[in-house]
Amino acid sequence: MKAASTDDLAKVIALCLQAKQEGLSGENLNYCNQLLASTQLQRGLFNARRLISVAQKLPQNWAAARKLALDDLENAVKVVDKQSLPFLLIAQLNLLPEGDTKRAAEALDLAEQNAKDDPDAVAQITTLKLSLQDDPAKREELLANAVQKNPMDSRLMILHAGSLLDLKNRDGAIDVLKKLVGKEPDNVAALRLLVGLLAEAKQFDEAISMIEVLEKMDDGPPKDELLLEKAKVYVQMEKTEEAIKHLNDLRERNPNNPLILIIRAEVYQGAKDYDNALKDIDAALRILPGHVPFQVIKTEVLLDKGDVAAARKLIEELVKENEGNLQLSILLIRTLLDAKEFDKAIELIGKIKSEHGEQIDATKLSLMKIQILSAAKKSRQALEELNPMLEQDPENIEFLRIKGNLFLAINRHSDAVKTFETVLTTEPDDEMILNNLSWVLSTSPNDMIRNGQKALELAEKACKLSEYKKAYILSTLAAAHAELGDFDKALEWSQKCIELAEKDPTDKERLDDLKKELESYKKKQPYREAMEE
Repeated sequence: MKAASTDDLAKVIALCLQAKQEGLSGENLNYCNQLLASTQLQRGLFNARRLISVAQKLPQNWAAARKLALDDLENAVKVVDKQSLPFLLIAQLNLLPEGDTKRAAEALDLAEQNAKDDPDAVAQITTLKLSLQDDPAKREELLANAVQKNPMDSRLMILHAGSLLDLKNRDGAIDVLKKLVGKEPDNVAALRLLVGLLAEAKQFDEAISMIEVLEKMDDGPPKDELLLEKAKVYVQMEKTEEAIKHLNDLRERNPNNPLILIIRAEVYQGAKDYDNALKDIDAALRILPGHVPFQVIKTEVLLDKGDVAAARKLIEELVKENEGNLQLSILLIRTLLDAKEFDKAIELIGKIKSEHGEQIDATKLSLMKIQILSAAKKSRQALEELNPMLEQDPENIEFLRIKGNLFLAINRHSDAVKTFETVLTTEPDDEMILNNLSWVLSTSPNDMIRNGQKALELAEKACKLSEYKKAYILSTLAAAHAELGDFDKALEWSQKCIELAEKDPTDKERLDDLKKELESYKKKQPYREAMEE
């Protein structure tokens, strides 16, 4: 009755078992069973908690310790079966390596039956049940039911929002988090999740207001983190000046933090202000000389700027200094592609495949090779490379996009139209496919394929999705108007397209083609392009 250690508990258990063996009956036997069960439960709880608390680094004798704890708990719950904790621990022990997951699931159900009035236990049980469920839809159903039974539990609501995100139901996740914030206005975790999701959903004003709520909280996130969050939202709003302003504040507060410089450089890069981006990267490299990830970013900015020679020199030096680095080798492929050295790029892909075959997805390498072959105007070879991939995964949207573009490049316009239409049944807002389908319907030399009205509808949708900010899509809109005989509109959009392209180094290569299109509309002729290799 005065047990002070597990050794004492073991003595009580031994005495109870001895008494039963020697012969007890009636009330004495019942009392002995209760005493035995409660003692085994106490020892089982102690040993289970001790083992689970070190689950990240299990002791050498963990398997024997688990068996002892499970034996005690399983014997105890035969008598003491109205508590949730023993069943919860049985489940946790069985979820350790080489455990009985079926028994874990059964124990969790029994724990749940006994935990109706214990929200902490319900949250823990639900979390463990999630670990046993691989199907995202069933995970969401499990959490939805748990939240319905425990509508005030913030932990379950956050988990529910996460399960909805797994199902790509962002709006549903936002609704759940808004309900939670309505109940708990100071829930930092929910507010921070909402900021990112609202920004993704382009509900920018609400995202900013959530950050401002966090800024006023005494126990909210650090001010520097919130300044960074605000900057990220302003980047998504394409308010570069506001984003830079917040990053400047961060820079003043943290003058020796190179990451702030790199983030600001990436904002400049997104705004196509490559010179300022490079200044920030060089400043970061003065703080961390030779830092490879920063030099990788510098290479990417140089490529975006169109300075392929400088990018190539830098990446080749990095590859030489860091032999065998897979990321650098892949960036070198992109550099060779931009330099139009297609044979060298394909040779490097073969080298990567032989040296890093286990580290990189074979599909990724094949897609890179297809991209290079396509850029080299070897679209038939690219199609041959793609076909086996499509045979294995015929509904893969990315593969179908590529297939449609390759059909377009080899003049198989009818096949291109069918492929693009297949993609749009699954991805109706894919601006690139909307654009490419509109282009072929406007410009194909085949009278049976052209459809000016449909081309215009597709081009207008692509323009709205891209907010009229992409030159190649404005070019397609102009072509659609020309196909319908509206040359005034065609000239208007063609001119705007050229103005956009002149500001973007990545579009300058296409300027000659865009000017040819403009000249065609000035002559009141619709544009025709066979797009032969």
